[in-house]
This record gives sequence, C-alpha cells and structure tokens, in this order.
Amino acid sequence: SSCACPCHLCAHMEDQLIIGNTARKHDSKRYNWKLYVRGATQHVDTVVITLHPTFKQAVRKATEPPFEFPSRGWGTFEIDIAIKWKKGGVLYTSWNLQFDAPDVSKVVEIPPHLLATQGSAPPVDPASTPADTDLNLGVSSAEEEAEIACEASADPKEPVESEDAPPEPPQMLRETSKGSSEEDTVRSAITARLRGTKFLRHDNPLFMHGRGYDGPVTPPKVIWRSDKPPRKDHACPKWLTATEFEDCKTMMTAKVSQLATLMRISRKTVVYTLASSASVIGQAALSGQNKVGWKSNTREAPPTFTHHALGFLGREGLIHSWVQQNHDGLPQKAGFPQERINEIHGSWFDPSNPVVKYSGSLHSRSYPWMREDARTADLVLVLGTSLGGLNADQAPPSTAQRSLLPPAAQPGVLQPGSWIRAVPPRRGSVHRGMVTAVNGELLTVCFQNTSEDVESDSEEEEDDELGDPVSLPAGHAWELLPATGGGLGPYGADGRRLPGGTARRMWLDLRAGQEVRITPGHNIQGAKQPAYMHIGAKKPITTKGGEARQPGVGLGKVQKYSNAACSFLLNIEGAQMRLGIWWLESAMRGGIEVLPIVNSKPLFEGETSGT
Repeated sequence: SSCACPCHLCAHMEDQLIIGNTARKHDSKRYNWKLYVRGATQHVDTVVITLHPTFKQAVRKATEPPFEFPSRGWGTFEIDIAIKWKKGGVLYTSWNLQFDAPDVSKVVEIPPHLLATQGSAPPVDPASTPADTDLNLGVSSAEEEAEIACEASADPKEPVESEDAPPEPPQMLRETSKGSSEEDTVRSAITARLRGTKFLRHDNPLFMHGRGYDGPVTPPKVIWRSDKPPRKDHACPKWLTATEFEDCKTMMTAKVSQLATLMRISRKTVVYTLASSASVIGQAALSGQNKVGWKSNTREAPPTFTHHALGFLGREGLIHSWVQQNHDGLPQKAGFPQERINEIHGSWFDPSNPVVKYSGSLHSRSYPWMREDARTADLVLVLGTSLGGLNADQAPPSTAQRSLLPPAAQPGVLQPGSWIRAVPPRRGSVHRGMVTAVNGELLTVCFQNTSEDVESDSEEEEDDELGDPVSLPAGHAWELLPATGGGLGPYGADGRRLPGGTARRMWLDLRAGQEVRITPGHNIQGAKQPAYMHIGAKKPITTKGGEARQPGVGLGKVQKYSNAACSFLLNIEGAQMRLGIWWLESAMRGGIEVLPIVNSKPLFEGETSGT
C-alpha cells in the first residue's frame, strides 16, 4: 500500500521516497514534531529510526504505512534511519530534525532494481543510492533484521584486528612560513608606513581601506543599505551600520596584490572568523546576502570556496593559526590542519570541547592559545565578524596596536604529515601514495602498486604494497587523503603528546565498536551544555524532563563514521557526540598537544590485543 497522507508531494510518486518532519509549537520551549517516510512506500517493509539517546525509547520501529513517528522535544538532532525493502536489502540514511518550518523534507530515489518486475531486475548501480548511505543486498531476511537492529541500537560489530602496522607517518604540510627579516626592503617600507600613520577616524577617506593601503582610492559601491547596527546583541558606535559595500575592480585588484605581499612577508599570520564567513550554516549579523539564523543540516554542510582557499593557504604554511568562533568544522573539512585551529567557543566535532554557552567558560587550552596569538601575530585576517566586543576579539586590535611599535620576534615553526592521491611520473593512472619527504616544492612519494583507476572482477587481493620512492616536481597535481579507521601517533595513554623519540607510538583506533574515553582537561563542564553535564559531574544531574543522569567520567564507544558529516559518531555516557576526521590525520603527525579522546585500553606500536 502507498502513502496514506494527502501530501501533494507524495502523489503519483512511484520511484521516490519523501523523508522529512513536521513541527509546531507546543509551548514556549517545546515542539510537537513528527518524522515521516512517505511517497512510494509500497516498496518498504520496515522503517527503524534511532533518536537522541536522551529519549526513553530511542529506537522506534514501524512495519506498515503510514511510516510516521510523532514525538515532542525542545532540541534538534540527527536521526538515523534504516529502511528495509520488501525485495530485500536495507537503505541506511539520516535526517536532521528541524523546527524552523512547518514541514521540511528531502527526496530519496528508490534503487532501480526494486522498481523492475520480477525476474528482470538489472544489476545494482551503487551510484543510484544517496550519498552517505549503505545499500546492503543479497542477505537473508534474518540477517537484514539483525543488521537493522544492530545499526539502530548503535551496537556496532566487533572490528577485525589489523595484523600489519602502517608505515611511518608521512609528511604533507609545509612548514609555516618564516616571513621576512627586518632588513627586507618591502617589509621595512610597509612597517615604516604603519608606524608613521596613526589610527584613522571613520570620516577619513582611507578608513574604509586601512592605514596600510597604498593604491588608488575610489569610494566603494553600496550593495545593501541598512540603518541598523550589525548585531542587535552587541553595542557599537552610532555611525557603524550593517550596510554592505563593494570595491571597484581596480581597487580590489590592488588590495589582493597587497594582501599577497603581506602574507609573504608575515612571520605569523592569524585568521579570525565568525559566522558570516560560513553563511552556508547561518549567521548572527544582519546581511543583505543571507538572513540571520541557522540553516538545516548544519553538521553535513560543505565548506565554501573561502574555506578551501584558506585550507590551501594553511597547508602551504602561509597561515600559522586560526581563531575560529564557529563550531562547524568547515575549515577542517576543507583541509585546514587541526593543530593550527583554535575553536575558541567549542566545536560540534570535538568531544572534549563542546560548544560553550554564554554562561559557560572557555577551554583551559583555548584561552591561553588565543591570548598568545593576540600577543605574537604579525598579520591578522578578519573575516565575517563585526568585532562586537567579545572576549575573543583580542587578536585584531592587539596586532594593530603593535604595528605602531618596533617589530616583534620571529615565532617558532610547526611540522606536518599524510597520504596523497596523484598520477606518478611515467604512469597514466591515479595511485595512492605516502609522502616520505618535503623539500621546498619537491615531494618524495612511495606509491602503491595498484592503480585506483583499475576496476577488476578478480577475487584476488589488490597489491597495496608501496613501491620505491619517486620525486614529484613542483606544480605536480596531488590530492590530500584522510584516513578513516585509525592510526599511530606519538601519544601516551592519557592523550598527551610525548617528546620525540622517547617511546612507542600509540594506536588511535576509531573503527566501529571501539571503546573510547574523553581525555583529562576537557571543557565539558565549563561548556554547560545540558545534554553533557553528567560527563565529569560529581553528582547525578537532573534533565529538564526530570530524568536523573548518573555522573560519568567520559567513557563510550565509536558508533560509525559519517562521510557526509566528515566525522565519527560517538556515544559518550549515553550522549551523542562527534569527532572530526581531521583529528585523526593530525594525531598521526603528532601535531596536537592533547587528543580529545583515546581508546579505553590503548595499544602501542608492536602490541596486539592479546599482549
């Protein structure tokens, strides 16, 4: 039987499902909402959903239409969905619960083989399944039921222990730029001009362009006019409004050229960003381009061109540090190194540093890091923030103040590592390779013997052994590859980085089912997020719904890896948390001082589970 609802979207749908939710206000804080699977449900046998672990009945099942799950609550979260087809197979997908519209939904295509008549089903095309899903076919009904129950209850399968240790951590990131010395003529001229030019009043013709700007001056074009302040919740001078401007092409070209010069000579470049730099997920400041508020699917939002550009500059060593007020992980999704980004207000993808409420306190490592950047930055790039007076706004004004003084000392240098995908010299196809050395623009790489472009029906295992090292010349194209299962890093059982060469490296095993724990020094209590307040608490915590949650030290399990959200889904003391994939890549390099999580019983280099 097909969908019983009168929804016009579902009418005449024979090859699509509609997944979404309705929502309406119940009282000042809570919503009555209903998750639904509609459309061509004649192909659906069973739907199982997994709600946030704070729900008393987190796993819910429907075996006939209408496939609807009503509930009530105050917060949004990601819902895992398992759809079992009548012809066999299971589709795993997810839906981010939303309250900002009465009815929101997405379309999911039904695999073509399920639409074919009996006996004429074409072979399954994996590309026909939606992204971030896993279509399992050719298993028995009992096996399917077991799979659904396992996935829905977040009780992962036991992983298979690896017998071979991976090679030494590769090297991928450039060393951070050392900039230029005080004797450099370009640097001397710029710093002298800054020292000789005092701060400008808002009515100065150069105020819109900066006291360091040296180029043609033409009034910018107003592209959106407003008489309101940039943010309603922050104070600002009366002359400052949310009006938006755009430079003419000549001035923009001159500014880009000058910015490139500044980045080349800078001895420490710090990026400082807020929500408007990531309007793909939402923003708080007024804008003519985007509306205030959060957008849907924030955890799965892709990085923008700006994020990719900054990610590239970070990997090239031209950005030394990033003070990030957003929580979205978009810089890291674009390849920006985790060890160089300070998520000052917490992160959706760092279990040890949840998003900090206004009433909370900053992580004990984040605040000193931010203060150090404010004290030592040579150049600060401010993107998407109104600088409304938050405590984190220290780097831009501090650096501007120092520009009136003699120059600061040269900062230290960070070190890198990872895998790449590229076409090796004298080969015509793409291979995975491990970078073994970086010498200026020259990379030395050991490539695997099997090409990624070759598709084989052979049951023999592919040859994944690494060949002899080869050199990639300057300008040779390559792509950074993250790891998704685990890796070795120079850390102790407490998650703290060890001095170089002092001990064996530790495994960080993030395969499904692995037991993990939050490391000491986290900011979960300081963040004051209600869902996590029992983690690290000294006594039971009572939720708003009246549920008493026992205190926990931060133990849990890895549930699965989400390709769409670029993160590992964790269950920590019954609460859902995420760890961004970039943490693993940085841990293999030893780039982070303290890991946010470790395995509950970690193994070290050369050990097996039985030793």
